[in-house]
Amino acid sequence: MKKNLSKIVLLASLIVGLSSYTSNAQTVTKSEDLDMDGKADNIVLTVEKDAFFGQLYKSISINGKSFDLSQYNANKFSVLDINSKDKQKEIVFTSMGEDSMGDAYIFTYKNKNLEKIGNLSVKGGDLQVNTKLNRVEIQKYTNFASDYVQYYEKYTIENGKLKNITPDEKNLFSEPHPKKILKYKMSKSLNTFSDAKMKKAGETVKPGEIITILAFNTKADYFKIKTSSGKIGYVPIVITGKEINGGSIKALKQYEKDYDKNNQFEVANIQFN
Repeated sequence: MKKNLSKIVLLASLIVGLSSYTSNAQTVTKSEDLDMDGKADNIVLTVEKDAFFGQLYKSISINGKSFDLSQYNANKFSVLDINSKDKQKEIVFTSMGEDSMGDAYIFTYKNKNLEKIGNLSVKGGDLQVNTKLNRVEIQKYTNFASDYVQYYEKYTIENGKLKNITPDEKNLFSEPHPKKILKYKMSKSLNTFSDAKMKKAGETVKPGEIITILAFNTKADYFKIKTSSGKIGYVPIVITGKEINGGSIKALKQYEKDYDKNNQFEVANIQFN
């Protein structure tokens, strides 16, 4: 009896072990009208467990037709409608690590085929859809003085492909919510320009006065600011080569040497107000 019991226990343990092994791969079924023809499309996702990513989407089957996803290391899946006017939904597979750094791969299901329309870097940011403007927006981060500053990259769909429509001059805001206005008190005078090409001299900000940073330009390397008197000005900046939380730190070009000398994670001669 004891021998039979031990055999039963051994057999049961083998069955449990086998089931835990085979359950490494599983399928998830979803129903979405991807091509918006009024009929739901049957989506079957094959998922495998991974020690690093947690779960990986290895393949997707749409209405019985399979597509390989193994090259993307995707561990997040979603269906979005980026452009409500094109009568087409988008499938997004995202590869995200523990440090919130990764890539998003965007597909459409068209003419019974899965077509890749682009991929986006989502390092340090989140992908979201602006339904009013029919575009994808991704939060990005940079650093200025003691602030962890955010801005948006913007993408739309044109001719079946993602297109970057982010302007060179990006509006800035800071967290925590509600979004904080970026105001700083000058400890030294600051020379501004009245034009973005830095050819016309503008107002000189005196020590103790407050400036508000409205935007920065990644191509021309300047801040767009508003002075205490309400005037708009432009100030040249430089990239310091230092980073905080994955974002490059920017300093005022007028005081670049002071910054290098101090070697601090702050912009030279500016104090957070």
